[in-house]
This record gives sequence, structure tokens and C-alpha cells, in this order.
Amino acid sequence: LLQVGNTPGGGTASTRADHLEAESLLAAWRQLPEGEKRVQLGLALSAYMRQRSRWQLAREIGSELSRLDLPAESQAVVELDQGMAALYSGNIGEASERLGKARDLAAADELRGEALYAFAESRFYAVDFAAALAGFNLFVEEFPRNPHTNDALDRIYLLEAGSPLGGGVHEAPGLEPLARGLYAEERSLWDEAAELARDADLEAVTEGEKGEVRAHALLLLSRAEEARGFPEAAIGACLLVADSLSQDRLAPVARKRAGDLFLSAGLVDQALGHYEELLARHPRSWIAPQVRRLVTELRARVAQ
Repeated sequence: LLQVGNTPGGGTASTRADHLEAESLLAAWRQLPEGEKRVQLGLALSAYMRQRSRWQLAREIGSELSRLDLPAESQAVVELDQGMAALYSGNIGEASERLGKARDLAAADELRGEALYAFAESRFYAVDFAAALAGFNLFVEEFPRNPHTNDALDRIYLLEAGSPLGGGVHEAPGLEPLARGLYAEERSLWDEAAELARDADLEAVTEGEKGEVRAHALLLLSRAEEARGFPEAAIGACLLVADSLSQDRLAPVARKRAGDLFLSAGLVDQALGHYEELLARHPRSWIAPQVRRLVTELRARVAQ
């Protein structure tokens, strides 16, 4: 049990051995005597369960810890873990409530940053776009160099796309199913994510929206189709962005993703073709230096 806090994170695979290990750790923790050591191990064990998508066990630990008279910072950790467990279990309302509490209780920058970003994400997934935008803007203001900052800026751009002078939320056609689809992706519900991505794309096209929302929807569809085992459909969705929305800021990302999918399939020539097309069309893209290095490496490999 003492090693829980240092155990590497795992995937979402639900094996019998994993389940038995998780249950054994929980039983061992419950046998510990009351005190600070039990609290700290409980916090580590809750994070361990959450990392492995053991949401119910994480919630059980958090529920027991929340009944204790904890310092504010420890309460913030419990609320953050409980909020994240609720979010990934599909309980957005509870998630936002707990993440908001964690945000307000946290004093340490790292903990407050995690809670603030997660709260904004929960409101985005709940299609409460005004609250989400306010949360992301506050996060970027307080944490300009946080690992989540680029993701928060991407959400802000998506929420404000098409708004006059970039002021406030502009709920572009397709934004609501896109947000729900991204939430499905976050929980690895790939069939649902693919369906919602198609809905977002269709709504965007029908209403004449050909920019940010549609590009995000097609890239979501690509990721979902890859996860569902349909690589050709995944590539096709990317190329719709790269070719039909070639002026969109995500077009280079889509072109690179198409190349990556070909490369994963062992089709080096096709991958090189897309990487070189990216460099020809978007030579100043932020991913161009990375792609140039990749092209050089692949050319050297082909020449051997």
C-alpha cells in the first residue's frame, strides 16, 4: 500500500487481476488506523483508482475521506478527485459542484490550476458555454504557463469563433453536439463520439458554418473512427479538413494526422506525400519544423 502513490498510471483495460488488486488495496487501506498517514494514503489511493478508471472505488474512498475533519488543502484534493470521478462517470452536475469547491479551497497553485481547468471543462461538456468561457479565461489569466494553457486557449478560440471582435460566446452551428462528442471521447465512448461528431459536422454544413466547429468535428470523427478500427474513415475525415477547409488553422494538424495514420499502417510513401504536402501548403505552421525533421528521417530510412 505504501507504494500506491508511486505506481505508474495504467490504461482503462478492465481485467480480473486489475480488479482484484484494486479491491485488495482498498481493503488494506480500510484496515489502517485513523490518523494523518491513513489520510495521505487515502488521497494517493483515490488518485490511483482514478488513473485506472476505477471510478466507483475512487468515489468510495473520497466519500470516506470527506467525512473527516481535514485541512482545507486536503479537502480540496478530495473534492478534486471526487469531481473527476463524477465527471468520468457521466455525472456532470456533481462534477462541476465538487470541482468548484476544489477550486475555491485550493491554495497551492498546482492544485488550484487543475481544479480551475477541470471545472471549466465540466461546464463546456455540459454545454454551459458562458460559464466555460469565463472559466477558461480565468485559468489562462492565472496560469499562463500551465500544461493545460494551450488546451484552454483552444477552447476559448472555439467558443469565441465568429463572435464580433472575439467578444463573448458565439454558439456556432454544431457547437453543442461537438461538446457532447468531445465529452464522449473523454470517456472513450467511441460509438457515441462518432455519432455526435457526424451530427456536429452535418449541423455546421447545413447552417453554412465551415470553420472552427466543423474542423474540430471532423478531427473528432477521425479519432473516433481510428479507435473503432476504421482507419480509412479516419483518414477520410482528416482529409476533409486538410482539403475542404484548407485555410482553417487546423488544416495542417489534419494533414499531419493523415500522414501519421498512413505511417502507422506502414505506408511510408503515402505518409511522406502528406507530410510534404503540409510543408508546401503551410510552411510557416507551428508543426512545420517537426514535420521537416520527420520527412528527413523517413527519407533516410527509405534510402537505406
